[in-house]
Amino acid sequence: MLRRTRRKAKRRLVVALADEHAGHVLGLLNPDTVLVRQLDEHGQAEEWCPELTATQQFMWPLYLEHLNSLKDLADGDEVIVFQAGDPTQGTKHPQGIIDGVSRSDQRI
Repeated sequence: MLRRTRRKAKRRLVVALADEHAGHVLGLLNPDTVLVRQLDEHGQAEEWCPELTATQQFMWPLYLEHLNSLKDLADGDEVIVFQAGDPTQGTKHPQGIIDGVSRSDQRI
C-alpha cells in the first residue's frame, strides 16, 4: 500500500454571505427558529415559530446543501466567512416583514 508522503497544502477558503433578510417573507429562515413574544404588561411571554413561506421552504434546503458542499470542499481547511450586509430585513422597508416578527426579534 502506498502512503502519502507529501503534506496537504494548507488553504483558506473565503466565503461572502449577503442579504439574508431574516424577518422578511422572502428572506432566509431556519425552520427551527424559535422566537419569544411578550403577551402582556406583566412579563408573560410565549415561544413561537414563524411559519415558512414557499420561498423559504425552497431556500433553506438549498442553503444547507451549499454549506455541506463548502464543508466538503474545505476538507478540514480553514473557512473564513464575511457577512456583507442586510442579515435582517430591518424597518426601513416594512413591506413583507413576517407577521408577528418584531424589531427586537430581528436584533436577536
